[in-house]
Amino acid sequence: MNLDPPPVAAFGPAAMAHLALASAARLVSDYARGLVPTRPGRAGYGGLLTGDAVQLGRLVDDVLAAAVVAERADGVGWDQIGEALGVDPDRAREQWAATVTRWDADLARAAGPAHDDDELPEVLTGPPTVRARELDRWATRHREPDDLIEGPHPVTDALSGG
Repeated sequence: MNLDPPPVAAFGPAAMAHLALASAARLVSDYARGLVPTRPGRAGYGGLLTGDAVQLGRLVDDVLAAAVVAERADGVGWDQIGEALGVDPDRAREQWAATVTRWDADLARAAGPAHDDDELPEVLTGPPTVRARELDRWATRHREPDDLIEGPHPVTDALSGG
């Protein structure tokens, strides 16, 4: 049985934005899962749990930014994004346009012939097919019985319209 994902037709801007969103969501999930085990009997953690919660919040902020970028790459208007955020469209644009512009610039640099990977988001530093395969394996490994994802390549299939 061949478990290699089908080739993604083209990793265009929208597919790359969704790949970044999936990567950010994976980090949140992995980090949050690390907070689930408890250690009974300890008097306290000396602020460690609070620090971990703050870091989790930062990771969630990254997911929100990636979601806005992905929605804009899909052609979603500021009116719909603003509604989802609970703000008016002008406020949504004011708050998030720079993030979208920065992503677009990073994406263009990553596609260019010479770029410094240290200055790019991690998701743009390697081949997108490799990242998509990693996320496919992660999603299938963490699949729950009531999840809607199906098949061995849920991320790759979504990116390729499969």
